[in-house]
Formats: sequence, structure tokens, C-alpha cells
Amino acid sequence: MPVEYSEDQIKKVVAFKEKQSRINREISDRHEHWSITKKHITDCLEAIKKRLALTDTYNLASPRELQFTFGKTNSGFTNGEGESASILTKIGGCLIYRQLYNGKIKVLIGLPYIDRIRPQQSLIEIAVLGPRDISQQLVAEHFEAFLEKITDWEEEDE
Repeated sequence: MPVEYSEDQIKKVVAFKEKQSRINREISDRHEHWSITKKHITDCLEAIKKRLALTDTYNLASPRELQFTFGKTNSGFTNGEGESASILTKIGGCLIYRQLYNGKIKVLIGLPYIDRIRPQQSLIEIAVLGPRDISQQLVAEHFEAFLEKITDWEEEDE
């Protein structure tokens, strides 16, 4: 016996298919726009870097991720004593722009850490945006939030 569908059920299925089609187009558009957004973010970070006379770097951690990092420095701590002592390195924090599966961009902050002294913490999410929504002003705000978190970490009494 064939299944009968009500007019309301058919409308719901049609609406779902239309919505799914729209979402797929939006995801495709966001993925295609990532290369433009990545260049825009890089240009903004380069301008900030020059303005603040920073020597730190940004890199493409992967095709879908851009990181600005404060790199590695001497932590001031040693591991061991005497001739066998080695200096422990502090890994600077990072500001990350990562494209998600749906094409949106997740903005994250990674705090500094020192192996065996202050372990690496989970990344801090500060925003999830469409690639077209990332403006020069937003990149500057993300960088400011990044600097605040890094400063808080440095001043923390642990």
C-alpha cells in the first residue's frame, strides 16, 4: 500500500530542500571567498606589525588557517643544574583565523606556554564570522583582544 503524504508534509519537505540548497550555496561562496579574506587579514596584520614595529610573524599553518605568532623566546627558566642545564623556551601566543567546514572563520587566541612550567591551555574562541564580515576594524579589534589576553597571561600570579 503506497504511503500518502499530506499537503503540509510535502510543503515541509520542499521548504527543507530549498533551505538546504541555499545553505549549500552560502557554504560554497564562503569557501571560495577564503582566499580573498586570507589576503585581507594578512594585509591587516602586516599593517599592524609595521605600525607597532613588531618582528613577529604570521604564517599559513595550513591552507585553511592563518596564524600570527609571537614565536619562541627564552623563558628565564632552566631545566636541570650545572652543565646539563638547558634553558626552557617560552612559546609565544598566537592569533588564529581558521576556516571551518561550513566556510565560516573561527577566530582563536592561543596563550603562551612554557613546557613543564606553565602548560599549554585550550584555545580561546573570540568570534565566528563569515569571510565577507571580516573588516580591517575587526582584525584590529581581534589583535587588541589578543594583546590583552597575552598581557593578562604575563601578569598572572600563578
